[in-house]
Amino acid sequence: MRVVIEHIARHAEDSGLRERMSEALGRLLAAHTGDRGLHCEFHIDETPRDLWMIDGLCPPPTGSEAEQLWAQDNRPVPY
Repeated sequence: MRVVIEHIARHAEDSGLRERMSEALGRLLAAHTGDRGLHCEFHIDETPRDLWMIDGLCPPPTGSEAEQLWAQDNRPVPY
């Protein structure tokens, strides 16, 4: 089984955090694959914020009021 994760909202810049994320994901997947005798591999793609849009809107700056509004409304809102 091959799992592909598209991680677009945030980037994990810290190498320690990236390693912990990968290990946690590996443990999570093992419960559904390796523990059942299935081979599993995965990879995570991180898309730069300036290369994605939702409903024609670029994501607001990280930590901004507009980003908080997107999270609160659970949808893209013009800003």
